[in-house]
Amino acid sequence: MDIKQLPAMISLLDDSDEEVVSIVENQFLLEGPSIIPWLEEAWFQLSEGPVSGKLAEIISRIQQQDLKHSFELLWKRPPISLLKSWMCLSRIQTPQLDESEVRQWVNGLKMDVWAQFGAGRDPMQQVATLNDVLFRQHGYRGNSDHYHAIENSLIHETLKRKMGNPISLSMLYVIIGQSLGLPVFGINLPQHFIVAYCQMKQSPLYDGIYEQDAIRIDEVEKVMFYLNPFSRGQMFNKESLNAFLKVVKVTPQDGFFLPCSEQDIIKRVLRNMHHAYGEIQQSHKQEQVRDLMRIAGMEDEWPLA
Repeated sequence: MDIKQLPAMISLLDDSDEEVVSIVENQFLLEGPSIIPWLEEAWFQLSEGPVSGKLAEIISRIQQQDLKHSFELLWKRPPISLLKSWMCLSRIQTPQLDESEVRQWVNGLKMDVWAQFGAGRDPMQQVATLNDVLFRQHGYRGNSDHYHAIENSLIHETLKRKMGNPISLSMLYVIIGQSLGLPVFGINLPQHFIVAYCQMKQSPLYDGIYEQDAIRIDEVEKVMFYLNPFSRGQMFNKESLNAFLKVVKVTPQDGFFLPCSEQDIIKRVLRNMHHAYGEIQQSHKQEQVRDLMRIAGMEDEWPLA
């Protein structure tokens, strides 16, 4: 689109002919995210009125369209990136999420942990260092007061507020840990989410830690121990996990003790977001979550009209 034509096209949004308005709207939608800065600039210059409202709606539709496309590309090309997927989901709440800022924040945490790693590769020592940096030095903690708040499911809010729910803190733990070569994976427990430190079938070493390319869930040999990031990285064993399941009155299943896939993690985040938006009655955001749930094959979990 020739940007010089933009003012004339925007003025057509107030045309009495609905077909003309529809043609202009579709043209903007075809342009995609690249047109958003120009539309926003025009929107800022307008006073409140029909054209202003239509511009805001078009910008929102372009952002939603782009979000669905981005998520579909991630989902259909496994193995999916936990970091990219989490940033994608967070765009439901913050469409113009600054992903470069998020990456800088994550890399800063990674470098703080890396700088304090010793020369050895003792799992307990590695985990103690990661726990110390995340939970003592940076002060990340579980948000017990507002457990189901939507902010707990968003990567930028988790990083900024330094608090989250069990799955967001576990995702952050796995992202940082795996970026440093630690074989840590999510454990998809009912009513909670934790992390497992695993022994791999093959363990090529680089500077005393696992190479990141070797950290694949299908290469896990066994779980060595479990961690609870919601409780500042508290370590425990399978017996303690069994005791937890007994307390919450859940019959143990093999899958509760084994690492889960990135897809399973993202599905659980989507469920949390769907519930959180329902609690605060933001039906338009719930619908955006449902769009992504459909892509993830979760239509049978709710009556997704």
